[in-house]
Amino acid sequence: MNELINSPLLITVIGLFPLIIAFKKARPLFLRFFLPAEAIILFSGQLLKKVTAIPRPFWHQPQVLGVASNIPQDYSFPSLHAALATFFAWALSYFYPRLAWLWFGIMTGIAYSRVSLGLHYFTDVIAGFILGTICFWFFYFLSHNRRALQWGQDPNARRKLIHLFYGLLLVFLLEYRFLSPFNLLLWTIFLGLLSLNSAFLPRRIKNLILYFERQRETSFTYFERQRETGPAYFERQRETGPAYFERQRETGPAYFERQRETSSAQFEPQPSHRFLALGPLFFTLSSLLAVLIFSRPIALAAILNLAIGDSVNALIGSFWSPNPPRKKRLAASIAAYLVVVLATVQYLPLKVAALASLGTLALEFSDPRIKGRKIDDNLFIPLVSGILMTLLTP
Repeated sequence: MNELINSPLLITVIGLFPLIIAFKKARPLFLRFFLPAEAIILFSGQLLKKVTAIPRPFWHQPQVLGVASNIPQDYSFPSLHAALATFFAWALSYFYPRLAWLWFGIMTGIAYSRVSLGLHYFTDVIAGFILGTICFWFFYFLSHNRRALQWGQDPNARRKLIHLFYGLLLVFLLEYRFLSPFNLLLWTIFLGLLSLNSAFLPRRIKNLILYFERQRETSFTYFERQRETGPAYFERQRETGPAYFERQRETGPAYFERQRETSSAQFEPQPSHRFLALGPLFFTLSSLLAVLIFSRPIALAAILNLAIGDSVNALIGSFWSPNPPRKKRLAASIAAYLVVVLATVQYLPLKVAALASLGTLALEFSDPRIKGRKIDDNLFIPLVSGILMTLLTP
């Protein structure tokens, strides 16, 4: 029984079950509330462990250890099991309040087991409870903010939230060796095959990927309109007054001709050269290269640089217009830079983390291009930041 309580299966179920329920019952809140809250719990808990560096009880008193397998080797404070179990209890109570006693009973049992098995102190599970509660309620109030509610309608915000969660998950799995370089290679190959065979995917899988990548509109005209930029786009958006109503009153042959053109374009199939899930593919590929090329701490810091820096930058920018002024872009980049330094300092000296992140920020802010085409951030950020960290490390 003790081995089952301490098994990775239990914590996996506790972590995934609220996300599955949220995705099925309250999809608009999935990305604004439940997914980022759980990602922050995992990452901040891991960060606090390294900052506090409190040894586990059985390190000094081996006789209190109550399990023989899956013995954790990281630090004690706070308890991630307790934090995730607390989030589990709050989240399930949100959907099924009548069973709140059951959800918090499960949370209490898990938290107590961490102490009785000699894996944590009581202060650790209390801190886990506080962490889970703070994250739940912080994102609860944030998700009910009117401005935050607009994120669910913004495909770029959806994409960046997934980007952040995916990067934090990769680092978590690599840090605790749940994911080996070979398994990461297999996952990269799978994503590559998935992208290459986008045209043959079932409709439901396509729609799920499109939900996180772009708006539900999937015709050829959508992709053409998405590429429309510059003054022409804003001129069309500002079209009002007599010109607008004149076009609405358009009748006769010209009207029906335009309707026929729209209908034909609407049902025109998507171009075959467009692939789905390219973002996760490039992200995983660059992470794999970072793991193979650099030392473990530098590789993990480089992945965090991409996951956090790019996401925080874009999400802060989503509060402004589609093309914010350069000063606002710079403000978002500085905010992202501070978060990246805070996250990577657990793997690197402060000076190295600060200078390497600054160099990556400057390169990203310069919007590098090759023959007029922008270089995908997912490809170059981990490699560039990894090179800078390696050169700066004494």
